[in-house]
Amino acid sequence: MVWTPPSPFGNPNGLRRRGLLLAAPGGIALLAGCATSPTFEPPPARVDVAVPQPGQSWRYRVINRYNGAVTGTAVYRVAATGPRIDVSLPSSNIAPPADGQPDVPRVGATVFTDPHHVSEELFFDVPCRFETPDRLLPDQLSLGPAPVVETACRRPDASGMLRWRSQVHGDGWERIEVPAGRFLALRVSRQIAFTHPDIARVRSTRRDTLWFAPALGHWVAREWSGQYIIPGPRRGEVMQDDWVRFELI
Repeated sequence: MVWTPPSPFGNPNGLRRRGLLLAAPGGIALLAGCATSPTFEPPPARVDVAVPQPGQSWRYRVINRYNGAVTGTAVYRVAATGPRIDVSLPSSNIAPPADGQPDVPRVGATVFTDPHHVSEELFFDVPCRFETPDRLLPDQLSLGPAPVVETACRRPDASGMLRWRSQVHGDGWERIEVPAGRFLALRVSRQIAFTHPDIARVRSTRRDTLWFAPALGHWVAREWSGQYIIPGPRRGEVMQDDWVRFELI
């Protein structure tokens, strides 16, 4: 069974609001996480993790999960120095550029402090630099929940540090098929609660799921979705954020 974490706010109303969203058209697959149950395998007796080398790169097709449109290609390239991966994402999570318009990529980096934590990441929308490192993977690629991370992030579209709370969970080992082939991967869920710089968004959350393949030393697929609440006259109405999937090509 896929792990479903408790409300990151400890608010019983969160369950009611979440239920309202799941009842909406197209919402079940977005946040329930159980439209198709993964088939997990017993953990491997030994896990040898490849060490990415400078200059090595991975290319991913980026898919808008609401309509299945491929919005572009993401490129992750290991930098020549330091534990850094340079990142180039399509200009939009939603749609490819209009005819005749260039795709101006979003660029940034993922900077590791150790194999499981990052001090900086570009993945969701804009680069985020963490006050203290955030966790991407459980220690020793173990199953079950990892400790909660309480930190803050700095974004280029905000003047100060913004609250960021996350927890990862090793869901299980499964064989996943992507355009690049079939891989044995650890499925990892990451639940995030954060403050968005847009004051019209409150109680923002994101669910990030990645499939880490030790044979590559990187993830072969990754998917995120999110939700937030609109304050004011429409108080309590849950809105859906982007829903994006990356697959290795």
